[in-house]
Amino acid sequence: MAGPPLMRRRYLDMMISQVDCGYLRAMQKYAKVLQQRNSLLKRIQNREAGVHELNFWERNRAHAGGLIFWREPTPSATSCPRR
Repeated sequence: MAGPPLMRRRYLDMMISQVDCGYLRAMQKYAKVLQQRNSLLKRIQNREAGVHELNFWERNRAHAGGLIFWREPTPSATSCPRR
């Protein structure tokens, strides 16, 4: 597989997500937590929130990332239905 690393990663994520719904859900959860964390970082920068709030989102981000990293696909148990 050729191309920049980001494109290869996206391709692999897309392919895995088509056969493993749990992976897709984990990726969606990670993206949502990352978006919320980044929003908080902007609020901290604008002095609208405190740094102490960051710990909550960092723990959630680590948990969601762990779901992706440690996921062992079991196609028979988690296959996505064909549309």
